[in-house]
Amino acid sequence: MDIIIFFSIGLFGSTHCIGMCGGILSALSIAISNKQSNNKKNKYCILYNIGRISMYVIIFIILSIISNLLDKATSEITIKILRIISGFLLVIIGLYLSNFWSGIIYLEKVGLFFWNSISILIKFIVPVNSYIKAYILGLIWGLIPCGLVYTTILLALVNTNFNFSLVLIIFFGIGTLPAMMMTGIIYTKYSFLFLDKNIKYFFGIFIILFGIWNIISGFFFNISSCH
Repeated sequence: MDIIIFFSIGLFGSTHCIGMCGGILSALSIAISNKQSNNKKNKYCILYNIGRISMYVIIFIILSIISNLLDKATSEITIKILRIISGFLLVIIGLYLSNFWSGIIYLEKVGLFFWNSISILIKFIVPVNSYIKAYILGLIWGLIPCGLVYTTILLALVNTNFNFSLVLIIFFGIGTLPAMMMTGIIYTKYSFLFLDKNIKYFFGIFIILFGIWNIISGFFFNISSCH
């Protein structure tokens, strides 16, 4: 269920990214040396996205290490609190996906200063004429302030199983691929699945209900009996 949730967040939430990251992907495509063949350009675009998802994983790992250093306790009370927090985060994401509330985008302002500093590195990488440059540029792309990414990483952090949380982040990243590979066959054939307002509304409500269940179970259920 968690894997489906995280994949759905990436799939339907990434429509928000089309306006911002779609233009960035176009800019990254322009950054590719004109001497490269179309086949190699497509490979570079794939590496951009692999780099982007890799950065999500790196950010998660760093925050997870910091979190473990700050609090190594995994008592039942701690797990209950984390479950309640994850429930609220799911509700926030569900409200965003169903277009009820877009407050999640305000989180993007948190990382703007950092992005303005790190984006200077781009000028040392373009034009893109190698696979390593494409991957590194993708890593930098993954640092772009995105409220959806921030919230999803926080949601994964409240899971006490590190390996499984890592899998969830990867599935979130995979879910973002169709929107980020807009010129691909997947987008052309199946874009209606994640652009349709009714489908987004349905999944948004589903995620909200799942979040509410997490909140209720955190308050009233015995966590140890749920595993």
